[in-house]
Amino acid sequence: MTWICIAVLPNIRLENSIEGGQIAMASAEDGRVGAAVKQHPLLGDFLSRFYDTHNNPITPSVLLWNAATESDLPRFDAICNFRDVAAVSHVLFARASAMIASNPPAAQWMDYFSIFPWMLTRDHKYIACNTPAIRGLHDVSRFRGQMLPELVDRSLSARDFDQPLFDALIQKWNEVHLFGADTHAHTALFRSLNMAFRAGAIPGGMDATTYDYGRSLALWVSAFEILAHPGGNGKADLLKVYELLEKAPYEIRKVSNAVYAAYYNRNRKTSPKRNLACLLYGEIYQARNDFLHGNPLPPDRLLVNDTGRHLLNYAPPLFRVALTATLDIRWTKQRPSIADVDATGQWISDQIDFLDPQRVAERALATSLDPVTA
Repeated sequence: MTWICIAVLPNIRLENSIEGGQIAMASAEDGRVGAAVKQHPLLGDFLSRFYDTHNNPITPSVLLWNAATESDLPRFDAICNFRDVAAVSHVLFARASAMIASNPPAAQWMDYFSIFPWMLTRDHKYIACNTPAIRGLHDVSRFRGQMLPELVDRSLSARDFDQPLFDALIQKWNEVHLFGADTHAHTALFRSLNMAFRAGAIPGGMDATTYDYGRSLALWVSAFEILAHPGGNGKADLLKVYELLEKAPYEIRKVSNAVYAAYYNRNRKTSPKRNLACLLYGEIYQARNDFLHGNPLPPDRLLVNDTGRHLLNYAPPLFRVALTATLDIRWTKQRPSIADVDATGQWISDQIDFLDPQRVAERALATSLDPVTA
């Protein structure tokens, strides 16, 4: 088995590799990349030709595949699904953390995980590009790669990722792409992650308007509905998403308590009280309808009630809650005997680390209860 480089991600620098078993995402300085460069020197030349928008050299990240032969390549959807797993495991955590931290994470958008369109050909003689817009073949000697101009070079380490979420998602990735699982639940999960990747991208550049933010909200609602779809002739709607959000194991009582009048429909005046996640999703759902159906949009349409907080910020932590419910992410490790002090201490530490991303998501949701302070 030999690790081969299959794609480049120039917008992030990884201090620690992201391991998925047969697939990985790592820095271009990773030893496996170095071994591939020794075998194909033109790869090293290619990877050394990336810059930011101000002509500073950057170290890209690389997607790696542990191949039996040079021709043993993964299906393209397997590559994209793994990228989505990595991106979602970082961005949901980063966006939630940004809502409660005094020093928010720097990389908060899915765009950081965009795959560069140019890559070495299989014979390692040229670089090729194949997108819906262009198809091309070129010499590496004329190449100059750059990151997206909307972004700045950022470094990510293992602590920037939601490890429990990643572990649960990569298990599903292996079931699909290594063992051939083909159930509705598997398909829905990865369709939903694909939609979330686009929903969590920067809404627009310097020309972004309110309509761009509304479109992002609409994509998030699609991600939720795909995830909640029961399959077959079933239907995914507002109530199905509510049911999913109510299944999650919550850590914070003011988020889990069913005391909120979440939106049901425009004609029904009363509905069962639900938790805070449902209340916020109902607000996002209504805003999405207004944007997509051409309804009037008051200036505060994207704000949460009278708090001054932006609705779009709540979609990522809500999606983490939905994934928690879908994947049944919960702490189940047996507590050791209290007499074993060292083992008990480690158990407590592991539990805190495991539950922290879920608690961060819930704390982010809880900010909707308080107005923005000047």
